[in-house]
Amino acid sequence: MKAVDIVNAVESSEVFQLWALEHKGFFLSHIFVMLESSDEFQLGYYFDDRMHSFLLERGVVTSLSHDEILKTEHEIIPLDVNEVVLDMDDAVNIAREQLVLQYPREAPIKTFFIVQTLQIGTVFNFTYFCQSFKTVNFKISTIDGKILHHSCDPLIGQMK
Repeated sequence: MKAVDIVNAVESSEVFQLWALEHKGFFLSHIFVMLESSDEFQLGYYFDDRMHSFLLERGVVTSLSHDEILKTEHEIIPLDVNEVVLDMDDAVNIAREQLVLQYPREAPIKTFFIVQTLQIGTVFNFTYFCQSFKTVNFKISTIDGKILHHSCDPLIGQMK
């Protein structure tokens, strides 16, 4: 599926249109996909240090949150869906291939990815939670599918 089609489906919905009338200066910050629920897409819109999420599930758009205050030390960069050239299904296949090549002993339990713009560019940011209590991460270019970063880290060290 194409990211632009997901964004268009959400932004053309009545739920989004009504929300947008009351919230000026917002921008799309990410698309979140849990692979085990691949027919659900959560889109996050950032405005005034707050995040609002919409769920697109089987063609129906729902407002999920009530403008949660977002405190982060990282800059929230707008997501330009026109920079997401690679199809999401192709990105999933690249991440799966790389998991087998780079970390063949890791068996994923849960997988999600976020389409977002980071300092390194616009990426599919894949995270695998593995049976070994490790997380495997791949940042894949949305333009050409190139692996920009990958890592495998124990979950225990991330809980500090």
